[in-house]
Amino acid sequence: MSNPAAWHAAHRKLYEHLKNSTVERPQPKLEDLLPLYQAVAHGCQAGLQKDALSTVYERRIQRGDAHFSWRWLGAYGTELGLFAHFFETPWKQIVPSLDEQGQAWLLNETSFCLRSLGRSEEALEALRLSLSKFVNLKLWDDTVNAAYSLAELELTLGYISTAIPTAQECLEFAALSNSTLSPFLPLSSRSILANALHRAGRIDEAVSGFLSAEEAQIKMVPSVPFLMPPQGFLYCDLLLHPVERRAWARNLKISASGSRPTRGACTY
Repeated sequence: MSNPAAWHAAHRKLYEHLKNSTVERPQPKLEDLLPLYQAVAHGCQAGLQKDALSTVYERRIQRGDAHFSWRWLGAYGTELGLFAHFFETPWKQIVPSLDEQGQAWLLNETSFCLRSLGRSEEALEALRLSLSKFVNLKLWDDTVNAAYSLAELELTLGYISTAIPTAQECLEFAALSNSTLSPFLPLSSRSILANALHRAGRIDEAVSGFLSAEEAQIKMVPSVPFLMPPQGFLYCDLLLHPVERRAWARNLKISASGSRPTRGACTY
C-alpha cells in the first residue's frame, strides 16, 4: 500500500455511502442487507471497526437483541464472513481498536456462528477466549452465559472431563452475578453441572443437582412445580436413563441370540 491515507479515505467514503444510502425495511431479505455487510467491510478497512460494529452491525443488521439476521434469516455464514474483518488471526486475535468488552462480545458471537455451522472445535476456542475476557472484566452475567455455553459445547463434543470443571466455574460465577437482574442464572448453572455429572456416570450427584435446581425454581415460580425446559429436558433425560439402559440391554440380547422379539418387546 503506497498511500495508506488515500486507501483509508477511499474506504471511508464507501463506508459512509453504503451506510447512508441503504434503505431500512421492516422485514428485509438477506439481499436487502448485503450493502450493510459491505459497509462493515469497508468500515474495517478504513479503521472504523468500532463504529461499524455498533452503528451498522449491532443496530441495523442484528437490530439489537432481536438478532434479526440469525433468527429470521439464518445468515450464519454471511455473519462469519463479516466477523472475519475484525480479526487479525481468525478466530483468535481481534483487532486492537476494539476495547476488551467489545472483543469479548465479538468472540462470543463468532463462536455461536461457528457452532451453528458445525465448526464446533473452532467455536470452542473462540468461546474460551470470550469467557476469559468476560472474567477479567468481571461482567458476571455475561461470564455465566459464556461458561454455560462452553460447558454445553464441551459435552456435545464428548469432553466430559473438561465440561465438569467448566460447569462448576459457571456455578461459582453465578454466585457473583446480580441475582436480582438474573435470578435464573444460578438455576441454569446447577442444571448444566448436573448434566455434566450425569454424562460422567455420577448419577446420585446429578440427581441431587437437578433437585436443587428444581427447588430453586419452585421458590421463584411457585405455579410451576417442576423444572422448566431446557433444564427440565435434561432432568427427564436423567430420569429415563435406567429405563433406556434396560431397553437397550434387552434389545441387544435379542439381536445377539438371533431370535425374534416377543410381542411388546422394545425394538428401537
